[in-house]
Amino acid sequence: MRILASGMDMLPWDAADGPAPAPVPPGTIVRDLAARGVAAPPGYAEYAAANGGKRFPSGRNFVRGKMGGEPIGLATVLHFDPRQPRRWAADIWEQTEDELGPKLIPIATTYHAGLVCLDYRRGESPGVVSFDFEAMAGRKILVLADSFEDFLFRIGPRDAPD
Repeated sequence: MRILASGMDMLPWDAADGPAPAPVPPGTIVRDLAARGVAAPPGYAEYAAANGGKRFPSGRNFVRGKMGGEPIGLATVLHFDPRQPRRWAADIWEQTEDELGPKLIPIATTYHAGLVCLDYRRGESPGVVSFDFEAMAGRKILVLADSFEDFLFRIGPRDAPD
């Protein structure tokens, strides 16, 4: 998978979906996460500011779980500015917030109706997991990366080698 040079890198997005949403200052994102009782991992605020609210074209932004397996397609990065047009990530979060609790913080959606979350269950330095909120027989959590930096490293086209 490709390595992103910094949290400010722009992921390919679907221009057919209209113009990219206006950028959100990274400070807004840091404050939003702080209000939820967590600190943003290094690079996350810049990544979300650069990519928030965009719909990604199919086949461009995939991530494999830490243990390999089928790649998961990223659909959108959660937009933190309530003045911006709502994308479905925010609606999904509202529907699942009680179940997620304060330790799983959604940061993106997947093409198969899942959430990508910062995982603070093990402490202040979050890993990244995929949360399948539509699973009928219990929720399925897949570890994508041990850190946000590792998550960025794993993003790439569907057929990219590990």
